[in-house]
Amino acid sequence: MQAPFSSRCLTLAELLGDAHNLRIPDYQRGYAWTPTEAGQLLDDILQANDEASSSCADPADAYFLGAIVLMETDAAEDDASEASAVAHDIVDGLQRIITLTILLAVLRDLTSLGFPPDAGRAARAISVPLGDGTSRWRLDLTGADQQFLEAHVLKPGASSLMPADDELSDSERRMLEVREYLVGMLADEDPARLARLVAFLLDHCHCAVITTRTIDRAHRIFAVLNDRGRPLSRGDILKAQILDNIPADRRTRYRDQWVRLERSLDGSIEELLSHIRTIEGRSRHRIIEDIRALIRRSGSSAAFLDHVLLPYGAIMERIRTVSRTQPPNDKIDGDEAGIARRLVYLGWLGSADWMPPLILWWHLIGGATDRLAPFVARLDRLAYAMRLLGLGAEKRTKRYQAVLDDIRRGAVERGGSALDISRDEQRLLLYNLRNIHARSQFACKLLLLRINDEMAGTPQELDVSQLTVEHILPQKPARNSVWREWFVMADERERYTQSLGNLILVSRDRNEKARNLDLASKLDIFFAGPEPQPLITRDILGLAEWRPADVRRREERLIGIVQKMWQLGHAPGVVIGEREKAGDRVQAEESARGVRRVGNG
Repeated sequence: MQAPFSSRCLTLAELLGDAHNLRIPDYQRGYAWTPTEAGQLLDDILQANDEASSSCADPADAYFLGAIVLMETDAAEDDASEASAVAHDIVDGLQRIITLTILLAVLRDLTSLGFPPDAGRAARAISVPLGDGTSRWRLDLTGADQQFLEAHVLKPGASSLMPADDELSDSERRMLEVREYLVGMLADEDPARLARLVAFLLDHCHCAVITTRTIDRAHRIFAVLNDRGRPLSRGDILKAQILDNIPADRRTRYRDQWVRLERSLDGSIEELLSHIRTIEGRSRHRIIEDIRALIRRSGSSAAFLDHVLLPYGAIMERIRTVSRTQPPNDKIDGDEAGIARRLVYLGWLGSADWMPPLILWWHLIGGATDRLAPFVARLDRLAYAMRLLGLGAEKRTKRYQAVLDDIRRGAVERGGSALDISRDEQRLLLYNLRNIHARSQFACKLLLLRINDEMAGTPQELDVSQLTVEHILPQKPARNSVWREWFVMADERERYTQSLGNLILVSRDRNEKARNLDLASKLDIFFAGPEPQPLITRDILGLAEWRPADVRRREERLIGIVQKMWQLGHAPGVVIGEREKAGDRVQAEESARGVRRVGNG
């Protein structure tokens, strides 16, 4: 009798290999992951890759991507070159597979110059050649989502292209946001590390693939995997080992404290454990072994709980609670409100690589507001500066490790600490603002939100998730529009389109309605209805025209707000029309750093 299902452990290269033609059935939802979820997956894979590359690593070490449920359907193609390929509908694991495909496409494009063999390996995991000289994509989303994925992810070089049309579906927008996030995290990484990452992804990342032939059985397997029980985490393993080593008469009290902390941290304590080992300078080895070593150094499990895990956990709980709320008004409670406001802004960044230095400093000073407030202000400036500079995850990690070192040496409150931004970094940051939207849509939106609050003098109650970046001068104005009279030359029009002075924040539906319309029609759409618009958008209310001089003035004013907000020095050449004074030097630095430029065509 034929088995009801089969299960195999496959590498990612095997899952995305010639034996499978992966399709998305009609009943599946569209792509739903956010940069936060994709970033967590990337962080885990980068950490596993670093551990596998360390001198003490077992060469056979692998990373488990989880279970994938496939339903086998009919043969994929009649073409003889695909006689062995079988079509499979993805029942469970769709979000991971799409995210991993986007990651492979980004790595393919980033490694295409320095390490072409690795780019080729990534490319073969994305498409398969057919016998007639054509190729097909290994992942088929069908419909408009597939067309978008092909144009802006799958095709070679597509990860550097931005859509000309701002009218995107929810799944298309999320694919773009995740792609931009992954590019931002990896663009400045060492090419050799990216090459190792390609090999690690394909050869050492495994998944448990469960295959069946009927939808009912596939659904039952899906329900068992997702609705029954909770997987055993490393936190669970450490919890048992730590508590077992505590005398019985005190074990109940510590277990209750652990459970309360776990609940306050959304049911998982692994992120806290990861931050603790980063604080202790142990960011490249296995978490369970690292924590065991820290326990031995503390003297006992009880001492580790009393002096490390529980106090650090209480601080992390306070940080997370505040960073997920609406920014409070600085005028309410002075320094405390300022701290809370900046914690919210740090929470907007998605990744939590800024948290270990903050936890350590908070712990060392006992939460003293007069010393915490300036630290958080400087941390906020550094975290956003690194994003606006386009620094990848590894460079940010090294910078935060330098901050941790300064904290331990008692040097973080002195001038010239790693927590500060150098004059060259300030100058390059301000130069980058001239076309920040082309560099990173994610960073651009955050910057406009920050400027909006500064313009208002207090945090604004906005639904951040519904706001999008809109170009006043559209990216593709109609040939007979007045825009082409105001901005005659094509290169000039492109430069002013990407200028910070040309950007505002509007809701997604208003953005889609306005698109490439004339100024008057755009204003009618932006300001229709009673709901208030962000102050940075009300900035253009009542305008009768929008010319190059208007863009220059607004760019200079917005950059001035950024300079005041983060106490940045003036950098010549950041305003359109004056850039030539510093352009050659900055462009040379960009070339050396491999700064990614995105064209809109």
